[in-house]
Amino acid sequence: GYSEAVESTYCQLILDGVLPPVIPDTALNPVAMTLEWTTALPIGAYLGVPVTLPDGRLYGTLCCLSHQPSDSFGDDDVAFLTSLAISLGRVLAEEEAERADRRVLLEAIDAVLDAHALTMRYQPVVDLDTGAVRAAEALARFADTSRTTAQWFSDAGAVDRAAELE
Repeated sequence: GYSEAVESTYCQLILDGVLPPVIPDTALNPVAMTLEWTTALPIGAYLGVPVTLPDGRLYGTLCCLSHQPSDSFGDDDVAFLTSLAISLGRVLAEEEAERADRRVLLEAIDAVLDAHALTMRYQPVVDLDTGAVRAAEALARFADTSRTTAQWFSDAGAVDRAAELE
């Protein structure tokens, strides 16, 4: 239930360069010791680095804290957390791209369904010996030819909409 304006959080102050990425003892940092978070949680030591996506957009921060001061927080920890933040940024960007691709597929499938842009064509199956029509093969055809019929159904399956399309 505790909340505070983002401008006065450790994460934001580190991003703004007001606080260093590693604070082994918050009681020795004049800015950290005045923050409500320091006493509310309490925070004795803090480490935080930005998480950026590969295109440079800021996603957030990756942080560690201790309730007690810690002489063990140092530059090696910042390097490790930075490495982890880079990897996390890559994973987040991949997930974001997958969600965007999924949205595009869902919108395309919804457009086909909403516009009734899928039609069925029937092709006779002929007995070659007698020339008699023995059956009919149903073939799906889409008004939007940007994808093959097989691709439409494959894409629908990829976003769990195959049954609706069928």
